[in-house]
Amino acid sequence: MSTTSLPSPAPVVVPRFAPVAADWFARLLEVLHLARRVHTGRRLRMERLAEAARLRRYADSMRSLDPRYAADLYAAADRHVADL
Repeated sequence: MSTTSLPSPAPVVVPRFAPVAADWFARLLEVLHLARRVHTGRRLRMERLAEAARLRRYADSMRSLDPRYAADLYAAADRHVADL
């Protein structure tokens, strides 16, 4: 019968500052994620406002040809930005 002896490693000691650093890093990631969401929301809002402005300019050009169609376009532009 043979025996195999394996050395057991010494337990690793956690550095004293590691939990604090991990907490700070987690909070930093949360702040960066929130900032990205805010930036994306503002960008989408500005895009929708620009799209509505383009649609209103198109409606202005169509007003003399077909006033009812232009009114529909104005209403569509208003609905496009209504939920902002």
